[in-house]
Amino acid sequence: MQGIIIDAGVSPRALKKGMAEVGLSMQSVLGVCITHDHIDHILYAGAYGEKLGLPVFSTEKIHKGMTVHPHPKVKVGASKRVINHEVAFHLGPFEITAFEVPHDGSDNVGYSIKYREKTFVIATDLGHLSEGVASKITCANYLVLESNYDKVMLDSGPYPFFLKNRIKKPLGHLSNDDTAQFLSSAHTPLLSHLFLCHLSQENNRPELALQVVKSALADKKSHIQVLCLPRGKPSECFILSP
Repeated sequence: MQGIIIDAGVSPRALKKGMAEVGLSMQSVLGVCITHDHIDHILYAGAYGEKLGLPVFSTEKIHKGMTVHPHPKVKVGASKRVINHEVAFHLGPFEITAFEVPHDGSDNVGYSIKYREKTFVIATDLGHLSEGVASKITCANYLVLESNYDKVMLDSGPYPFFLKNRIKKPLGHLSNDDTAQFLSSAHTPLLSHLFLCHLSQENNRPELALQVVKSALADKKSHIQVLCLPRGKPSECFILSP
């Protein structure tokens, strides 16, 4: 069994422990793909690359952003691998394509990963669903998509005005309603599993996100399996048919 790490906000030690609990080993990991250069996504990129010897893939702008960021203690060096938007590359049995997403990092990408006849797409940290993102999502069999905040909770919550405004801007994050409305109009019969991710701890609840998205899909008589990925702890291990 082989796999890929998407983003590096969790330490190698914590990831190894979580993988071991479900019978997986870091020896099966072929590389790390970074979506953007915000600290919760890159803190341990250098540790995976320079200490564990894994290649770290991202665009030149994201690599530069990681290099100048003051917080990661270990920087990506010899493990650096530069990729480009919409140019597929191969890593073991996987064909991987980075695609642009609208967010406020130095550069921001999602990933479409093809394995045999199936396509897995991840799009997290994005302020709206552009045509480019939509074109990738509609090809997905398995989709990890942001559902970051509940609008009422955000508006009435403790965040300062400037941060609330940043989150709601077109280069911020997707609300539950944003995600639900898009999926209601754009999902295809190809999609079998939807994993909602990047739920805000302060401005969302898994039950809220699930209710809004499932309600939107129920109107379309969809048979998509919808789940929320947990924050701060490993999810269960999902076995997806190739």
